[in-house]
This record gives sequence, C-alpha cells and structure tokens, in this order.
Amino acid sequence: MGSAPGRVVLAAGGKRAYVSNWTGGTVSVVDLEARRAAGTIEVGRHPEGIIELPGGQAILVIVNGQDEIAEVDLASGAVRRRISVSPLPGLPPGSAPTAGVLHPGGDRLFICLAGDDAIATVSLREGRIIGLTPVGWYPVDVALSPDGRTAYIANMKSPANLIPERHPELWHARYGKQGTVSVLSAADLPDGAATRAAIENLGLDRIEAPPPSLPAGLKRVVFILKENHTFDDYFGDLGRGDGDPALCFYGRQFTPNQHALADRFALCDNFYSEAEMSVEGHSWAEGAYFADILERFWRLARPQSDVNDPTYWPVRGSIFDECERRGVSYRIYGGALLMEHLKDQAQVKGAVKDEKGEYRITFPTDTALARRFATDLEKGIAARFTYITLWRDHPEEGGRVKNEPLVRDNDEATGIVVEAVSRSPYWAETAVFIVQDDPGNYIDHVSTHRIPCLVTSPYAKPGTIDSHHYSFPSILRTIEMILGLSPLSRYDRGATPLADCFEEKPRNAAPFTAIRAPGP
Repeated sequence: MGSAPGRVVLAAGGKRAYVSNWTGGTVSVVDLEARRAAGTIEVGRHPEGIIELPGGQAILVIVNGQDEIAEVDLASGAVRRRISVSPLPGLPPGSAPTAGVLHPGGDRLFICLAGDDAIATVSLREGRIIGLTPVGWYPVDVALSPDGRTAYIANMKSPANLIPERHPELWHARYGKQGTVSVLSAADLPDGAATRAAIENLGLDRIEAPPPSLPAGLKRVVFILKENHTFDDYFGDLGRGDGDPALCFYGRQFTPNQHALADRFALCDNFYSEAEMSVEGHSWAEGAYFADILERFWRLARPQSDVNDPTYWPVRGSIFDECERRGVSYRIYGGALLMEHLKDQAQVKGAVKDEKGEYRITFPTDTALARRFATDLEKGIAARFTYITLWRDHPEEGGRVKNEPLVRDNDEATGIVVEAVSRSPYWAETAVFIVQDDPGNYIDHVSTHRIPCLVTSPYAKPGTIDSHHYSFPSILRTIEMILGLSPLSRYDRGATPLADCFEEKPRNAAPFTAIRAPGP
C-alpha cells in the first residue's frame, strides 16, 4: 500500500479493494484474486472514507484535508469531479470529513463532518451540499438501516469527557474518552431548520462580522507555552474569578510570579484547551488544528517518528509557516512541534541554537532558557513573534517532592521573560500570552479542559478577570490580528479574539520585576 493506509472498501463483488493512504494522498487499487497492488490513484491531502458507486465504474473518496469528495473514474484512474463539503464557500479547511454512506436511492450521500459536529447531505446529481444536520461530538462513521430509512452516526467524543472528577487517580480526558451514537431519520434529510441550526452552532451565521478591535499600538507578540496544569491547580486560590481553592495544588506559594502577573494584568478564567494530551495541545497552539488520524490513533503514533510527519498538519501549516509567507520575523526558544515535524531543524529560520550550537534547546532549567532570551533581548536580538516553550512544569512521577522544584523553576522563568520584555524598548508595542498546552493530570471544578491564560502588556486591563469563552484559536486569531497574518484554519478564522483583555490606553507600562524562587 501507500504511506499510512487507513480505510479499505471491497468492490467489484469482492474482487478488488480500494485503500486510502493518509500520508501519501492516494488510493491503492488491490487485486484480491492476484493478491497484489494493481495501481495508485492521486486524490489529494489526507484521504479517508471510500464509497463504491452503483455499477462499479467509479468510487467516491472523502478527502479529509481538503474538505471535499473526489469522484474517481476507475477506467481512467482520474478524478473526474470534486464536491466541496464545506458548509459555506471560501472557508479554510476544518470540516474534517471522515466517512460517508450512499442512500439506496442513489443520489443522496451522507458525510460525517467531524470538525463541524454535523452530517452533510450531498446531492450527487447537483454536485453540492443540500443540507446539514447537527449530531454528536466528532462524528467518524455513518451507517444506514437495511431499508435506508434510519441513519446511525458514531460520534467519537462525548460531553461526559468534560465532567470534572474530584479524584485525580480517576481523571483524565484521554483515559475516559467515551462516544455516543446519533440516530436520525434519513427520510427527513435534508431539513432546512437543521441546516440553520448547524450553521448557527458553528458560528458561521456571523463569521463575516467585523472582529472587536485591538489597540493600534500592538505590533509584537511573545507567546509562552507551558505544560499540563488546570486553572484551579494554579489559580484556585486567587480569590477572584471562577476558582476552587480546594483544587489548588500549586497556588501563590509555588507560583508567585504568575499570581503577581494575574494581580496586575489580565487573566482568563473561561479558557479551554482543545487538547487531551501534549501533541494535540502543541498542534492547536501552533496550527489551530489537529489531524483526524492523530485524534484517533495518538496512542499508537505518539512514540513513533511518524507523528512528526508534515502530512499530519493542516493544509496551511503552522503560524511559523504563515510568518514565512508574510515576511514576519519570528524566533523559537525551547523547540516547537514544527521543528519536530520538519525533521531537519535547519529549515526553521527562527529556531534559536543553544550553547552547544544545537537547535534543540537543552538548557537544564526553564530559568536558564529564560535568561538566554533575556540576554538576546538586551543585545537587541528580537523578532515580531517570539515563541517560548517553558515546559518543565510538566507533571512528573514522584509527587510533590519531585514537582515542586519544577513548578518553582518554571514560575521564575515566566517572571524572567516578562521582566525582560517589560524592561526592553519593545515593551510599548508587545503583548505576552502565557498558557498551558493541556490540563494534564490535574483536576478542575469547571471542566477537564479548562486551563489558565495570562495576558500581559502595557495595554492589558489592570487586574482584570476576563470570563469570555476562549480557546487556542482565540489566541491565534489575536496574534494574527496584531501581526497581520491570515487564519490558519476554520477555527481561528471564526474564533473570538482576546480583545477584552486590552484597553486602548497603555496604563500598565511600568516594568515587571520577577520574583526569585527560594533555594540555591
């Protein structure tokens, strides 16, 4: 087969099989009698489900990465037409079609749109979507009853995964991934009211509305990505915002810098990570997307090098790719998923070498990495977009004895970065975003996906708690607005920017002084 084969359909009375190859963007034709691959068909990025049309002369291939269906003429092996399954014309990819089934009537096709939490009804005769129907969370397969009157949709995720547990040993979104099945009357599809509801659910009824404005003086961004803590775990003791002090494991005593930043600048208490583990979090933070194949198979793929293959990324790539396209300078401290998936890190122009001249930052502590950034800033070495991974607050086995020093080191490093920016000539036009990649093994009384997000800047509203609903695409859209970048996916295009964290006048311009961690 080709690279990363994923879906297979038997055809021609069981004499042939067609296999979609995710990484290769192809479909392999298999002669089952001769037991050999008989041909390869190019179809586009990330093909998944395959459906044989009546008569056996053509197949439909669901092209996940391009939000479309490729109709392949089997005699010529060529794609004879493409049908978009995007809810509206001109949207970036994001519907993530995964599977489909053809109604016995021969015209209506039902397609799972995992990214839209909906089923699309497609007319083959008209070559377009004729309706949408909301279903469950992340639909990945669909089947019809024998009489074609009922559709059954398998949804990979469930709201039950968001319910917080009070027992850390029982909790983690990744370990409790439950699914649901939606049951629909296929005879009623398409339905106008259901279509309108799906469009409203996705926010596409207001996607062209102008976004809230950001301060005109903002020209630069520093983005700090940390590891695996919830809002309650760090800020449950703050006394402001929606926090539970009983779930605050590393409060002000252990994270004095982050608490000082929350006291003085803006803190979001209704911010969520789409991620259920780190690879997802880094992908959402850098690309506003996570590939369907990894949503399903990260347990298998994560330890292997193929998780870093560029074909697992969305069509528009990452924010670093967009900086390259727009000529926006960027620097990466501490590594990024982009650097991993490119394999040859020398291709990443903004990657910062460590003291040994290597691209993978190998400083022993987060504070050492933060000081390297501060030293560069003092020398005038800076970019409009700086990406810093301070990852040593990642929970490790060994309990508090092991983790307290790591959390303290990470907290001090966070303070050092903000202090360095605030004492630099770039502070007047900079916004600093500080966020966790995922909630890790810690618990939260609101949701298993809620994480803290700090916003520091001369323009940040003093001591504010912003309770608007945000997530990673919200940060990316805010960064894109500041730097003049285009959206990377459906998600950041439609996300709400963090505009309420800012005000027009820079009333918060005094330098910040980092609080040193106790000990040697």
